[in-house]
Amino acid sequence: MLGSNYDEDKVCALAGIAQCAMTVDELAVKGREDEDLRQFGLRFFLARDQDEIRQLLADRGAFVRGLRALEQGISGQGDADQQRQLAYAVQIIQVGLRFLKSPAMLATVGAEIDRLTAAGDTAEERIEAIGRLYENTISTLPLRIQVRGSQGYLRQTETATKIRALLFFGIRFAVLWKHLGGTRFDFLLRRGNIRDAAAAIIRPRTH
Repeated sequence: MLGSNYDEDKVCALAGIAQCAMTVDELAVKGREDEDLRQFGLRFFLARDQDEIRQLLADRGAFVRGLRALEQGISGQGDADQQRQLAYAVQIIQVGLRFLKSPAMLATVGAEIDRLTAAGDTAEERIEAIGRLYENTISTLPLRIQVRGSQGYLRQTETATKIRALLFFGIRFAVLWKHLGGTRFDFLLRRGNIRDAAAAIIRPRTH
């Protein structure tokens, strides 16, 4: 409801999208990434059990970087880095909503997640598999995410694979955000609610 508080789980899902967008941008532009955020994104992507998802979502500390970005605003008036990252976040949500409309693709991705969860692969092997999965599924959708950065980094196979995996992690958060009741209108009508909710999680009130 317009004017009401924005649900904390929902704002954390948005923060997850923001964190993925920021990490994609840092990889593409500077060739570096936040390893902790990537590992957390991997755990979240592979989580299928609802209790596990709720547990990961409840780890508010894992979303601090994204929450700070949401607290600072989503107006698109920031510097060039912030504008690129916002564009990625918006595209991630758009592609995530399109992904939800493809039952066959959802089934394919679900089956691969089950396989990866059962296999004894290392984290790097899983990242590589998820990057290939993105290329074989999400990249075939009519709406695609265009990543800008240094060609020196983007042409590196390992970096390109990590970027695809991170975009998929962001889409996973976008799907969760949608399931929690998020809508595109939130960015038009509830920016203040989102900002206040993010700030409240970062700096909880003391009694």
